[in-house]
Amino acid sequence: IGQETQITMTSVIQRSVPEGLLTLYQAVPTGEIDLEQFETLAVDRLQVLRKIDDLKSRGRRDDEMEEQIQLAHRAKLNEDKKDIISHTILRLAYCRTDELRGWFTQQESDLFKFRLKTLSSTELLKFVAHHNLPYKPIPNDEFQSLKADFIEVLQSQWAKKQAIVQFTSGEEVFKVPFEQVPDLVAQRKVLVKGGFAYVFL
Repeated sequence: IGQETQITMTSVIQRSVPEGLLTLYQAVPTGEIDLEQFETLAVDRLQVLRKIDDLKSRGRRDDEMEEQIQLAHRAKLNEDKKDIISHTILRLAYCRTDELRGWFTQQESDLFKFRLKTLSSTELLKFVAHHNLPYKPIPNDEFQSLKADFIEVLQSQWAKKQAIVQFTSGEEVFKVPFEQVPDLVAQRKVLVKGGFAYVFL
């Protein structure tokens, strides 16, 4: 094996995702990295994923997990390029069996979920728009007609008073088929009405 390993796909330099924007890993990197860097990136990401698995196995609360996962991710994968390349490496390494694929997919999904939670409302709207996701904020008249119900859901989740006061427009609510957000429905973090779940930013 030579001193460099080539990852052949779409260039990470000619990014299809703006710098700093959370990615869906649809564009994977091309270029050359040395074997030491290849191994380091793989090990760093694997440590983050194993941290997630360990926290879940110990039954930690979401808020405890979120803080530790964000710290681990920032420490090991604090650059977009590192994040994308390391994801690609493990994606290749963990495709050999159904069991490995299942474990990798679950931990990556959890990592993505916790990273998504850190986005501001503006960043989340940019993320949805950039990736052409089929979700849009509800019209303001629909928001006004359901505002009392929304506030009731927020209060049941012990939302901060300031967050409720600032909850003033439909731009802060997405309407999606309820079966697409089973975790949020189970945790009663959304308003379900007419077969749709209203998801708050």
